[in-house]
Amino acid sequence: MMTPVFIAFPDEHIIPIYISLILLIIFDTLSLYLILKIISLFSDHIFTLTALALCWMINPYIIKNTLNGLETLISFFFIVLTIYYYLKNELWKSSKYNNRSFIVLGIILGFSVLTRIDNGLLAAAVFISTFINYVIIEKNKSKYLKFLFVTTSSLIIIILPWILYSLYYTGDIYPVSGKAVRFLSLSNIDHSPGLDWYLRMIQKSIINIFKNNITFISIILFILIIIAFKKKSLSFKKLYNNLQPFNAVLIFSLLLFLSYTFYIFTYWFFDRYYFPLTLIFILYTFVMIDYVLPSFKSNKTRVVFSLIIFFIIIFTNTLRIGFRDLYFQRETENSGYSKIGIWTNENFKEGTIIGSTQTGAIGYFGDKLNVINLDGVVNAECFEALQKKNLMDYIKSKKIEFIVGWENNIEFIKRESENFKDGDLIFIKKIEGIKNYGLDWYIYKVDYTN
Repeated sequence: MMTPVFIAFPDEHIIPIYISLILLIIFDTLSLYLILKIISLFSDHIFTLTALALCWMINPYIIKNTLNGLETLISFFFIVLTIYYYLKNELWKSSKYNNRSFIVLGIILGFSVLTRIDNGLLAAAVFISTFINYVIIEKNKSKYLKFLFVTTSSLIIIILPWILYSLYYTGDIYPVSGKAVRFLSLSNIDHSPGLDWYLRMIQKSIINIFKNNITFISIILFILIIIAFKKKSLSFKKLYNNLQPFNAVLIFSLLLFLSYTFYIFTYWFFDRYYFPLTLIFILYTFVMIDYVLPSFKSNKTRVVFSLIIFFIIIFTNTLRIGFRDLYFQRETENSGYSKIGIWTNENFKEGTIIGSTQTGAIGYFGDKLNVINLDGVVNAECFEALQKKNLMDYIKSKKIEFIVGWENNIEFIKRESENFKDGDLIFIKKIEGIKNYGLDWYIYKVDYTN
């Protein structure tokens, strides 16, 4: 998507960043539009849609993921598009069986997988949800098999060019980035996860999901309390039935949770990895609002209920540290990685071979440098060396002159180098005036005499 931009601005670094952010804002807006369309399938209350729009627009977690410069919102848009099409055409019902709709669904799922490979879990969730309705509830196995064949076939047709391309150039379908981030997660525990590790991942996952979706969770809890006190006019069974159309989203959310908690790990990326879970919280929250709202007979009671919902939305968002940082933080120099990238390019002579486990900004801004990735995320050859615990040997084989990174990046190199010697890396200096996440950057020289 950005290739034409880099062709048009070959010597520019900043313009492509702004263009990418504009594109992400467009996908953010389209995602909100589709979510509103989904809620409109089940609600005609203007309050529900207004509250949803407000909740989306001021939420710092959503804004942060929109402007992170990554594929998060593009992927999220295709997730929402898939669910909207699935719900609008009621494709989970065998009575709505339609080959043409299944072909379109497969195409949308195919593009969704192309944006992020873990959206394959979305396809699995759609298939599981449809299986539950077609086979278990409606006892219509033959229609389900046809649905599965038609949808899967169109999905495969969309992703087949990428599969062939990936196999030809990498010999694999599963991206090395996914393997490498898991490897990085396990490096600190010698690649031997035990019970304590899994309990820690469960804790980190739950805390991350809770704090980032606190607005929706607060409203859900408030509504559950109302239902408990209004048993005559409201029931949990009726609410349960109203939430059934979103089973595919719920299953997708559970699959994502299980995948990242028990396999991928990489907890420092949980903010964006778990961003798609926001969808299930949004759908549940505003369908629940729509269910409870008509139970208030007087306008006065409805106004009070509406004001409480607005208060929860504003209170839970504006009191977050992320909200204050987003709107009121003045110091921004160390909030991104551009500074270290620019500094590295300006302070090493042209042609210097730099190694780093964090090569994004260093590589992007390092026009006159040769930057080599050392965590394997975008370097299959390096990942192979990591698996053999030969990282230092790999560094020397590539004639890397300097290592730029945090202290824990240097420790990673030592841990994953079976033949590492004390003199292999010589400390040069700390880079003054640049920090990220409170961590200093250091320069080490690779010693080839040792």
